[in-house]
Amino acid sequence: MTPADGPPRSVGPGVERAFLAHWKSLRQEGLLPTLAAFLDRPHPGFAPWLNILDVVSETEMPVRFFGTRLVDSFGEITRLNFLDFLNADVRGRVVRGHMLTVETPCGWATQARSITNSGREMVAETVTLPLARNGKPASLVKFTNVIEHLEYRESLVTVDRVYSEHRSEEHT
Repeated sequence: MTPADGPPRSVGPGVERAFLAHWKSLRQEGLLPTLAAFLDRPHPGFAPWLNILDVVSETEMPVRFFGTRLVDSFGEITRLNFLDFLNADVRGRVVRGHMLTVETPCGWATQARSITNSGREMVAETVTLPLARNGKPASLVKFTNVIEHLEYRESLVTVDRVYSEHRSEEHT
């Protein structure tokens, strides 16, 4: 299964393993693949579901890349601060998770509830991995799978609850 085929489904271990394998196959600086290597070798099955954030600080994480299927679901947010799209109740938890993912470095898998512009609740699963930029961990690549279908002209406007999370420090 490739993520770009058909309707989104719950991310299973096979898809997570395939995404991790792609990440591991890239040119590395120390323990991590570089942002340049990731951008030079995009995986067409994952690209529509990816977003890449630059971790500038605990208050600024601009979106460098936002895949086409994510744009369909959330709207275009490239160059905007990712943190502005999180409900205040979960922002601190996500900031801590992103900072830990870059600083450790480690992987982070989450399942979270998002709210659409029509008020409907939807679940999205995300696998987040660090990327090196300028010789240090400084960016995150996030593979997001929206589990349910959006209605025509419906978009996700906020993440308001993180249901579960799991970290992995497996590097090689």
